[in-house]
Parts: sequence; structure tokens; C-alpha cells
Amino acid sequence: MSVRKSDDFVTDVERQFEWYADHAAADVAESYLASVEATCQFLGQHPHLGPVAGFSHPRLRDWRFFVVRRPFKRHVVFYEISKTS
Repeated sequence: MSVRKSDDFVTDVERQFEWYADHAAADVAESYLASVEATCQFLGQHPHLGPVAGFSHPRLRDWRFFVVRRPFKRHVVFYEISKTS
């Protein structure tokens, strides 16, 4: 299954990348980016693995979440499975 990243997702990842580059080191920022990408690819292969988040808003009701791969386990990816997939 292909993974489509929203503009907001890309912006959030870029901001976090910049934060790591400014406050940690360039290699930490690159590692963060690689972990996020690996998580997205993994979810593309196993989209039902993440649990449903349980939001009550109708637009978010089917959203799922998954923790970004180590060592960035404080970050969470929220996603939805497209009806056309």
C-alpha cells in the first residue's frame, strides 16, 4: 500500500528535523528523518497494525496511531487508511 504524506505531516517532520539539527546534531536530525521514513514504510506494508486512536470527532474517528521507531519513541504518527486503498 502506498503512503501519502499530508502537507501538515511534512511540515511537522521538517520542523522537528530542524529542531534536532539546531539542538542536538546533524546526525541526530538525519536519524530522526530515517526513523520517521522507516515507520511510514512499515505502516504502508502493515496499515492495520496501529490501533484506532479513539477520537470522537467524525473526521478523526478512523484515525490510527503508531510510535516512531527507536530511538524517537516520544513521537507518534497519526494516520488513516484510505477507503480507495
